[in-house]
Amino acid sequence: YIKNQKSFHRGALLDIGYAVSRTLNRDTPQGTSPYVVNEMGRRGNFYANSRRDASREQVIVNGYLPTFTWAGTHQLKLGGDFLWLGDDQKVVRSGIYYEDVASRLLRSVLFYGSGALGQANQEGSMYVQDAWRVRPNLLLELGLRGQRNGLLDGWNLSPRLGFAWSPPGWELTRISGGVARVYDNTNLRTFTRPGDQYSASTFYNAAGVAGGPELSIYRIPAGRLRAPESVNFNLGIERTLLHRLVGQAQWLFRRGNAGFSYL
Repeated sequence: YIKNQKSFHRGALLDIGYAVSRTLNRDTPQGTSPYVVNEMGRRGNFYANSRRDASREQVIVNGYLPTFTWAGTHQLKLGGDFLWLGDDQKVVRSGIYYEDVASRLLRSVLFYGSGALGQANQEGSMYVQDAWRVRPNLLLELGLRGQRNGLLDGWNLSPRLGFAWSPPGWELTRISGGVARVYDNTNLRTFTRPGDQYSASTFYNAAGVAGGPELSIYRIPAGRLRAPESVNFNLGIERTLLHRLVGQAQWLFRRGNAGFSYL
């Protein structure tokens, strides 16, 4: 990563950064013996031979404007960040076999299709925030953030409000809190699942095949998907007890909505 800050007169500041990361995950079975599960445990070799590569690039731009006075003191901050994400995999799966205590086959799970796939996404956001010092003992923070996700196609607005207050005569005590609507980041693995291999389960009894094969197939419905979101609340109190001892209590609450799940 690389980052640079440039300061100007009257407290103005420009912050620019770029970061890139690459990760590799490799799972290699130690042999080709079938993977068997029974009441005694597991035996054989693992059924998946996989390689997964992930990439992430991010650009951030933050600006602090000069402070100004209007019904108090204001410090405006604005900026944005832009993400490029990538996920690639190549997986070859054999099968999973379930047995009873007498080593009789109860169920087999085999995999079909190509395990090679890739998925990319672009995310971006812009925000503006005002730190408003209404009085020496009262600070309000108001912000608005707009986010766009390439996979979901659309902008979402995220308002935020926070405060910090010291009651008159209690300068060593600070009460703070806030509320914000937050949109979750997208997990690329959720969107690559429909392109991965699908499984076929076959069930057995003493006479032979009892049912199946039954397929497990993942699909994403057509149309625009709603972005997962949550509303976050927090409230806290902080008190300086001694010169180097501070007591603090905080309450947090989060309610999520519209999370992604396959049916």
